[in-house]
Amino acid sequence: MNNPLIKEGMLSLFFPKRCRFCNNVIDFRLYECKKCAESIDKITGEICLLCGFVKKECFCLGHKHYYKAIAAPFYYEGAAGKVIRRLKHTKDEKAVELFAEEMARIFDENFSNLAYDFITSVPLSKKSYNSRGYNQAELLAKEFAKEVKLPYKETLIKSYETEAQHTLSKTERTGNLIGIFEPFIGDISKGKRIVLVDDVKTTGTTLNECAKTLLIAGAEEVICICAAITKNDKTGSTNSKKTKAITKYI
Repeated sequence: MNNPLIKEGMLSLFFPKRCRFCNNVIDFRLYECKKCAESIDKITGEICLLCGFVKKECFCLGHKHYYKAIAAPFYYEGAAGKVIRRLKHTKDEKAVELFAEEMARIFDENFSNLAYDFITSVPLSKKSYNSRGYNQAELLAKEFAKEVKLPYKETLIKSYETEAQHTLSKTERTGNLIGIFEPFIGDISKGKRIVLVDDVKTTGTTLNECAKTLLIAGAEEVICICAAITKNDKTGSTNSKKTKAITKYI
């Protein structure tokens, strides 16, 4: 029995293969079930590195951020959105591996010709971390770091708890985060080119404030890699109805 497909098929009788999004049993030759495959909104092809959208869907008009570029493998919808929301409440190692693998793909496609020093993540406040027991951004960042063979380092502290970003207007979101992040230790970021990881980018306010703090601490450059990006409407503001449905779990 030298045919690997036959071997895998036989093994699947005893160890069924499961959809990497919903965990339902699937054909051993597939990666996702039909329902999840149809609902996944994957970001592929040429993207705008200012907003992370596929270029034909980009309307960011060159908005400036402290981070130099951003990319993600998925839009925050369908099967991918469900798994990320699950990850916010459950320390799901398979979900972390799934997203880290896809984040590595998007990183390699867009930044493989550039050199970065280490991976870091958006921090939670001490209160939120103690309540949840883990930081999903940190879990993603550490697994992603393994995929791209770069070290992971803690660089930031969130000094205090703030109002949930999804409950605020765009202007309030910016003011809500000013000054709440600070360097974790000494000059660890000085002169470094850093990859900042979070689970979801909505308006980019959190990532922007983290990137600003890292640059003030001496970082040479910051780019962002997320598991997913929330789709926006054509005005450039977050689609309120869709965002409320999506972010009520955040």
